[in-house]
Amino acid sequence: MVLFSHLDWIAGNSTDSFRRLGIYAVAVFFGLSGFLLTDTIFRNGATLVFIKNRLLRIFPGFIGVLFLTSFFLAPVYDAIKAKEFSYFLTLENILYVFNNITTHSLQADINGSLVDSSVPIWNPPLWTLSYELICYFTLFIFFRILGQRSKFVLLAITPTFLFTYLLVRLVGLPIPEPANMIFYYFSFFFIGSFVYLINLHKNLNYVIFLVPFSLMVFLIPRELNTDYFDNRDLFLGIILVPITLMFCFKPRVKRNITNDYSFGIYIYAAPITQLLVLAFPKIADYWLLFAICTLGVTFIFAWLSWNLIERPALRLKERMNK
Repeated sequence: MVLFSHLDWIAGNSTDSFRRLGIYAVAVFFGLSGFLLTDTIFRNGATLVFIKNRLLRIFPGFIGVLFLTSFFLAPVYDAIKAKEFSYFLTLENILYVFNNITTHSLQADINGSLVDSSVPIWNPPLWTLSYELICYFTLFIFFRILGQRSKFVLLAITPTFLFTYLLVRLVGLPIPEPANMIFYYFSFFFIGSFVYLINLHKNLNYVIFLVPFSLMVFLIPRELNTDYFDNRDLFLGIILVPITLMFCFKPRVKRNITNDYSFGIYIYAAPITQLLVLAFPKIADYWLLFAICTLGVTFIFAWLSWNLIERPALRLKERMNK
């Protein structure tokens, strides 16, 4: 969903409603993370193994895309644009990796290669990874301090936090950054955790109560001078998380997932889209073809990332945990 929502944006033909699909997809992703990681901590405990496992799941693939973007995709982009393969090993190529390795995306471009692009950022989605890690460490510290009592404290704190945060935003009180964005993603992450703790995902009947609420969200006015992450996005994201989890984790449904290409698709989609827009300027006029080509090429890179980087890292994690 994030891939599709970024297509027109990177091509310079963005529509507001379509880009918001990416926002809702990220909200659901954070909710899914909260759900799964709460399950992991309850089963295995808040040990340092948890932190090690999270880092090994994210950073190998993340570092891989930084290197590939800097030393392959960006030079290829320059070669297509300038008809000359240059800027392969410059200081900016090296700095792109080191400046972004903290997940804060401090360097958006490489050697000005995207100066003429509608979106002069090689990998816009990467900025969410820092908030994802903050959510991970917050959950870890919470369970590390409180242990099994965390369940009851979280059941009390999560609704209180959501109500307070929503109220503050609705009345228009200022929340400084980055606190506002941290609270924004906390909302989705911990509602996912909350769904797990109360076993809401095991009862699809609750969907009939959530659907009317999701329709009521559209009665909430959007803030003036705010493009994204407004109150309506926040409310709808909070409602979409439990609905999605209830459908994804229905009881008695067996799952045997051996390959997970989702992270690779997430981190490679934007750079691949940039390349396709430059190499085939008219492709954006044929949206379905554009989407199929982008997804197809991105999947190749995601497959390589999973088999050459991510899965070997996960196997290393299993050996280290024995």
